[in-house]
Formats: sequence, C-alpha cells, structure tokens
Amino acid sequence: MKPPLVLLDANVIIEAHELGLWHQMVASFEVMVPAVVARHEAKYFVVGGQHNPIQLASLIAQNKVKELQADLSELSELMNQFDPLFSESIDPGEQEAFELMLAGRCPEHRFCSADARPLQALAMLDMSDRGISLEELLQKMGQSKRLDEHFTKAYLERQIREGQRRRIQGDGLSLKSRFRI
Repeated sequence: MKPPLVLLDANVIIEAHELGLWHQMVASFEVMVPAVVARHEAKYFVVGGQHNPIQLASLIAQNKVKELQADLSELSELMNQFDPLFSESIDPGEQEAFELMLAGRCPEHRFCSADARPLQALAMLDMSDRGISLEELLQKMGQSKRLDEHFTKAYLERQIREGQRRRIQGDGLSLKSRFRI
C-alpha cells in the first residue's frame, strides 16, 4: 500500500522533531518539503533548552524526504491573488507550498501547517480538502500526543471555515481576484 503523501511546513517539521517523532513520520509518509522550508526555515528544534540542528539536507540526499522548488515567477502571480495585508502573513515556504500544489507538482499531497493564514489561504484558493493537521498525521502513525491547539484537527477546521468565509466575502483577496471567483 502506498504511504500517505504530505507536504510539510516548517512548524510541523520542528514540532515533529521536538516530539521525537520525526523519523517515524518520514518512515510513515512520503514527505515533501518546499525548497525554502528545507534550506531556510526548518533549521533547528529545541528540547530541554538545547538547540538541535534539523538535518533535512541529509534526508533529502538519501531520498527519504523530497525537496521541491517552485518557479519564482509563478510565486508572485500566486500572491497577487491576495491583498497585501493578508499575504504578508504567509511566509515564503508556505507560498512555495501553494505554488507547488497549484502547479500540479504534488497533486495528491496534503498540506500540513499550524499557521492560521496559510490554512485560511487553502480555502481561499479552493483547496480546502488539501489540508491536514499534525494531530491527524500522528493518528495515522498510531501516535497520540498532547499538542498545542494550533496543531489540532479542530484548529485546522476552524481556519478552513474562516478561509471559506473570506473567499465568499472577498475578504483578504485582491480586487482582481474578487471578480474572478
């Protein structure tokens, strides 16, 4: 059976390391990360006050994690769909993840993040069904951990509903995008 396909944001990679479940996650799923996340955002995690490096480069070299890079010209076009106040809260790794999904480079992958705006943006981009929480990933791995609220399924669902509301009302979308919906 083919493992579930996931596209991870930096905060999920860091949390999985802090929970001690990163290697199990890599073994359980086909993990892809945007290049920006791999190279610039997921750098270290903290356990017991100690900063520990995240070794994504070695897992990518071993083909245990796949790194994908979006076309930079398409990124600006994607972010122009949102008004500037909304888009400034979506970091470069999340922007790259959306572009990869919209370009069809990871058509079956579910995006996992714990940030409100990117989760709302999923719904605003008409990809509500493409989100998954860290809590759900852990359940698929047979794990149950106490998580901060923003890593839960309930939080994901609230943010998706808020994104759907924003999409309908045009809140957070650029003027140009409001008329295309």
